[in-house]
Amino acid sequence: MEAIGFVDSCYKQKFGIPRQPGLVPSSRGSIQLLSDYGLSDVTGLQEFSHIWVVFVFHENIRDNEENIKSLRVRPPRMGGKEKAGVFSTRATYRPNPIGISVVRLLEVKETDDGHVVLTISELDLLHGTPVLDIQPYDPARHTIMHSQSEMAPAPPKSIPVEFDASCMRMLETLEMENEVKYENLRQLITETLQQDPRPGYRVGLVDDTRSYAMHLHDLNISWHVANGCVHLSSIDKRTQAEEHVDIKVHHVAKETHLLAFGSKQRKKPLEKQPENINFVAESAEEIAVRRKEKRARQVKLKEEARLKAKERKKRNQELARMGAQRAASSQSDYAKARSVGATDEKKERVHKYPLINANDFQEWIMSDTEEMVVVNKPGDVICHPTKAGPWSSLLSAARIYCDVDRLHLASRLDRETSGITIFAKKPEVAAKLAKALQVRKVKKRYIAIVHGSLDKKCVVTSPLEEDVDGKAWFKMRLGNKGGQAAETIVIPMITTKDFTMVMVQPLTGRKHQIRVHCESLGHPLVGDKMYGMQSQQGQAYIDFVEHGWSDRLEAQLLLRRQALHCAEMVFYNSKDPSEGMEESIMYSFHTPSFPKDMLLFCLNSMKIEKESLMLAMQRHGFEHISLPS
Repeated sequence: MEAIGFVDSCYKQKFGIPRQPGLVPSSRGSIQLLSDYGLSDVTGLQEFSHIWVVFVFHENIRDNEENIKSLRVRPPRMGGKEKAGVFSTRATYRPNPIGISVVRLLEVKETDDGHVVLTISELDLLHGTPVLDIQPYDPARHTIMHSQSEMAPAPPKSIPVEFDASCMRMLETLEMENEVKYENLRQLITETLQQDPRPGYRVGLVDDTRSYAMHLHDLNISWHVANGCVHLSSIDKRTQAEEHVDIKVHHVAKETHLLAFGSKQRKKPLEKQPENINFVAESAEEIAVRRKEKRARQVKLKEEARLKAKERKKRNQELARMGAQRAASSQSDYAKARSVGATDEKKERVHKYPLINANDFQEWIMSDTEEMVVVNKPGDVICHPTKAGPWSSLLSAARIYCDVDRLHLASRLDRETSGITIFAKKPEVAAKLAKALQVRKVKKRYIAIVHGSLDKKCVVTSPLEEDVDGKAWFKMRLGNKGGQAAETIVIPMITTKDFTMVMVQPLTGRKHQIRVHCESLGHPLVGDKMYGMQSQQGQAYIDFVEHGWSDRLEAQLLLRRQALHCAEMVFYNSKDPSEGMEESIMYSFHTPSFPKDMLLFCLNSMKIEKESLMLAMQRHGFEHISLPS
């Protein structure tokens, strides 16, 4: 079987190509027939608006024997997780790597060197694709009016696409540089990315931590997904070296460039490919060397990742060891304090991880139903189980209280953050809450006290990433465009000369998001050992882990824990216009009281009257909160 021509496409790599023809009307390309075929061979083809193109998945030929051992694939339309038979999909790895697409025919012409060129659009073809056959699409005979597809009954959903200012400037520059080549470039990028070309198992992620890149024409397009929207971060011209790598086409035949799936051969060898497609054939030795170099790079990257993970695990184990030693020492001191009749104040000071009292735990409970237990967690109480016993963590105490072996921590808080913590009793309830958090159908509002005088609303959209240079292994920092997307709203409630009480609404749920974003504003949380005003880049936290609370830390941080309280959580049902479903409240939780330590700080350090504090709470929608006596 022989190629009759090759495709010149705007899609230079497999990633990003539409999964079906017709999804991207702005895509343009051409089919250049070999010189064995003249204009007379396509006479009458211009009478049709669309044509069938039978082609070869040429990028998969060299790997096809390995990939067709299993004829079950994971179609993107099924979420990339469920399997289906290869013959019920358009998968590119097939027993015979042949595909067929319907494309729009725009023009049929003959070039000066005698080659026939078919200009096409709405294509889903890779640059350099060998074409085996072309046939007209006859709507009177090829359209089946009552056809059905239960596997994919509805067209794929599109997602919005946004360009930042630098990308818009680049688009204007490119259009001025070559108006013909980059015609409708913005529309092409928008229509392509609206199809969400990410792998099927990541398509449902509203906030994707990964960054992606694809090649259109001679451009590198970089983008990421946040808030359910594609955000373009850069558009750059590709270098000549990158172009040279991309235009290599791997042939399975020898000098004749035949795509030989059988033994039949042309008597007359085909000519070399047209020069304007710039194919570069590789010998078997060159392919072997390239594959060997690729494997070596992969091994090196895996080894670097392994060493990095090993180092991180070592740091984690060391920190856990120090914490366990401190806990054991604290328990011993606590037992000694009890034996000599020490005061409650003394017991609390010598015990690094205060044990939870069963009576106190019952007072913290805000709601106890068949579905879940909701607790108003105080500061300095750990959510996850520790080695210090069952009453040393909130989750273990909740299990004992509910008399069950397993609970699902559906909504957790940092150890030194107080407020709403949710334990689901059933897996399906936990899954429902997790889904709402994932698709951002949850409204969370915190009350915090920050350093400095903040007099206006702030919206922070800086991404976050792990601080690999930090003194603590789990420390976060502001990241670059490849970091985790994060957005936080900070609104002042009461402002004094040195401190401000603020309402904080995180629109995403990243680790340490509020703390890092407040620090980035120059208004860190009071009492924050990791990101606070006098935390010394996390050294205060290390000192606390190694030596416990001290007078020096109290003078630095002013509060024993970070002044952050989760006061409200509202879960909404997902809105589905196709089913006529309105967005409604699924669960709503509000803490009944304000933390006593934060209240004392407001009264003594900020010099705020109780009446003023209550008015500020009511003004910002926290009328459900009462002040402890």
